[in-house]
Amino acid sequence: MSIYNVLKRFLLKCYYLQIIFFPSIFFICDSNPLGQMKKIIKCILLVNQDRSHNFLNQYRLLKYCVLSNIRKVTSGFEALDYLKQVKEDTTLKPDLIVLNMHMPNMNGSEFLSKFRELDIKIIRNVKIIMLTESKRKNEFESMLQNRYVIDIIQKPLTSDKIDHLFQKHFFPEIGN
Repeated sequence: MSIYNVLKRFLLKCYYLQIIFFPSIFFICDSNPLGQMKKIIKCILLVNQDRSHNFLNQYRLLKYCVLSNIRKVTSGFEALDYLKQVKEDTTLKPDLIVLNMHMPNMNGSEFLSKFRELDIKIIRNVKIIMLTESKRKNEFESMLQNRYVIDIIQKPLTSDKIDHLFQKHFFPEIGN
């Protein structure tokens, strides 16, 4: 059994235990743990070549989006194909894309240049968060020049980083 399957099984057990024993802690209700707001993220697209990172990030994002609306792909090419499908079915349109900056075949910069070429109906109001292992400031500045990129976060994506990010970009009235 692969480490991915072991991890998946473990997290699913945790998921079920929390629902049975701690339903208010595991975000199932309509309210947001940061306030009395409803979830405003209808769909999140995770783009990372590492399936285990996608899986973990999916569960970290559950307090802001329903599980069934967190989509995962493993490459920039798959993400672009997914976004092209949005034209036929707008319920698939992500409000937020969490994009790994360093991926084989198509990195984050290449994805962003192809993303800009998509139909405006597809990319309008989509926000992108870049994930990176890099600490180089100049790389960050060039990515933040893109109008769709709202923030860059250093890996790993933790629950605290996610909370801070959502407070900053989606719930600014709550503050820190």
